[in-house]
Amino acid sequence: MNGFGKITKPGFYQYEGNFKDGKFEGKGLIRYFNGSVFKGNFENGNKEGFGEFSFSHATFHKGFYKDNKAVGKSVMRFYMSVPPTFYDNP
Repeated sequence: MNGFGKITKPGFYQYEGNFKDGKFEGKGLIRYFNGSVFKGNFENGNKEGFGEFSFSHATFHKGFYKDNKAVGKSVMRFYMSVPPTFYDNP
């Protein structure tokens, strides 16, 4: 699949965004069935570049990703925490 589309993996997630050779590529949105949502960039099927991850328990993470892992400086706000926590991921 190439171009814009939507795919659902029952019990796991629903992805809506761009595909290249059947893999997530470019901008996209994943809604996990536990209520968490990731909105950001993908490369070769992995979270890559800037993204925002909202967890089902009202925590969110904004920052950069490389091979599905948070890297570099990022902001994370835990449920009911003020102010947000800043991280420098390895």
